[in-house]
Amino acid sequence: MRKGWMGLIILSALVFACPPRTLHGAPDRVIQKNGWALKIWVTAKGTRSEGHVTHLYHNGTEVCPVNGKMEISTPLGTLRYFDAAQRWGWHGWKPVSKRLLIAP
Repeated sequence: MRKGWMGLIILSALVFACPPRTLHGAPDRVIQKNGWALKIWVTAKGTRSEGHVTHLYHNGTEVCPVNGKMEISTPLGTLRYFDAAQRWGWHGWKPVSKRLLIAP
């Protein structure tokens, strides 16, 4: 019984662990409110392959999606997770309302 319990802990850690990040440098934009932060990196700026990579943090800890799909309501607004295969487009957390991205 004890062995099965330990396996559950290890499985939970693997399922909810964030994938390793390979972004370099400071984010292009950071939107923060009440302990939440949305960090946005723009990749291949000014090209047809321009994309956005975003990471969501709560009190300094990265928020990871469950099973690659998730929508969450935060003080920043409602955010939806996108996991795209191509290099362009959105990767990560995208605000449902475009107003969040337009605001300074």
